[in-house]
Amino acid sequence: MKVTYVHHSCFLVETQRFYYLFDYEKGTLPELDREKPIFVLSSHGHEDHYNEEIFSRLAAMGMRHIRAVLADDIRRPANVETLSVSPGTEYLLGAAQTLTTFRSTDLGVAFLIRDGDKYLYHAGDLNDWVWEEESDAYNRQMTADYRAQIDLLAQTLNGREIDTAFVVLDPRQEGDYDRGLCYFLEHIPVKQVYPMHYWGMPAIMDRFLADHPEYTHQIQQTEEKRNAEKRSIMKFKMVHENYNVADLDKSIAFYEKALGLHEVRRKTGDGFILVYMGNEESTFELELTWLEEHPQAYDLGECEFHLAFQADDYEAAHKLHEEMGCICYENPAMGIYFITDPDGYWLEIVPTRK
Repeated sequence: MKVTYVHHSCFLVETQRFYYLFDYEKGTLPELDREKPIFVLSSHGHEDHYNEEIFSRLAAMGMRHIRAVLADDIRRPANVETLSVSPGTEYLLGAAQTLTTFRSTDLGVAFLIRDGDKYLYHAGDLNDWVWEEESDAYNRQMTADYRAQIDLLAQTLNGREIDTAFVVLDPRQEGDYDRGLCYFLEHIPVKQVYPMHYWGMPAIMDRFLADHPEYTHQIQQTEEKRNAEKRSIMKFKMVHENYNVADLDKSIAFYEKALGLHEVRRKTGDGFILVYMGNEESTFELELTWLEEHPQAYDLGECEFHLAFQADDYEAAHKLHEEMGCICYENPAMGIYFITDPDGYWLEIVPTRK
């Protein structure tokens, strides 16, 4: 069995009889045997998991036997033999070749393929999507739903071992990044696992192995060695966000009172002043820019952006901001609210999760 990483959650697997191309979004494919059948599987229709152009690209490569296996939220492509699949179903693909689907905790399905005596698993977006900003109730339900599907996978395998699995490892989940993969490894017999869906941040695999060295023999480094060498050279750290303000003193006073930020340093030039605001809770800073030639209010468009601040005393923070009259939106179901600064920038306030 040969595995080729293409991009994001896309992998090409070659077995003795078939090719399996999972969740193609973009990327270059290797040279293929035109006579070997290829199954194009897409777990759901999100743009980072499905691109209909793959069928014309395979045709241009001369592939003669193309079959699509698509989650039922995806429209059937024209002129392609297509099997539309739903969660919790077993399908016969061919001789000694079956597909079992599992319900995603996001959209669509996860795939378990039996090809002769080999087993492949691709999670799609089936993962324990716990987020710090979500409510405790939401996260508890998410974990329960995820574990129920992995337990069903274990039951379906009935002691048999998966040869190759592709499982989500998403650094955006921050401290909860490893929840899904750890539960998978603890409950599913598997020879090798390729992490995926890490949004161009492959260092998350190194972090996982540092946190869980017991899985070193199972985790496969998805990126090629040359890419690993590149990322060891290029490392980036977020250091500040900039907001342009019309009244610098008024803005400084607001951030000091509302969020406990203080002026760290400032730079003054010909017609501009930059003030960096911060506190001891983080090295990240807010840069306030005042331009002499722009005294009028700034056009923030639809204001579809914001900074988020975590409050150690959420109730006291809410009381303060209520007294200041700066609360602009509340979402009790999510346990968050937003305030606006003097220039209309939105700032999210979230509680410290226990």
